[in-house]
Amino acid sequence: MVEKLELSDDEVAALEASIRQVRAEAIADFKTRMTLTSSGNKEDGFHYFYRAPARADRGKLFFDALTKAFTDILGEGRGKTFREAMKEHVFLGGMGKYDIEFDFRQLPQQGPLGNMSVHYESREPGSTEITGTSSDMIRGFEEKFGKVFEFPEALDVPLPESR
Repeated sequence: MVEKLELSDDEVAALEASIRQVRAEAIADFKTRMTLTSSGNKEDGFHYFYRAPARADRGKLFFDALTKAFTDILGEGRGKTFREAMKEHVFLGGMGKYDIEFDFRQLPQQGPLGNMSVHYESREPGSTEITGTSSDMIRGFEEKFGKVFEFPEALDVPLPESR
């Protein structure tokens, strides 16, 4: 996209800064929506189940902020083209567009943070139909959703409810 829109280094830097700012706001919002629903020991490790309901505006606040920032930086046409290239369901888990359920699992065979896996499913708000599903280790989760938790360094310490 950088080459297609012939973005300058200054434009790229400004776009990156605007994305970081909106992402930080969306992560803070996400943390307020995420709640522990249950936890327990199973055959494959200890599980923590969380849920983050969709925002009432389905993330519009954040997507509109990105669109405004991009058009301010690049102008109307190029800014909208850049924004439309972003896949909403991928960027920070939809920034509140979907109901998301998480299953964090401590795997007993690995070391501290290497032992956390997460499986997540997204749904349209109020629906039981799954629209997306993925599994990852905790570092991959944090790349997509942000650093939502301060994970314990020891396996015998339970996860916090939220940060």
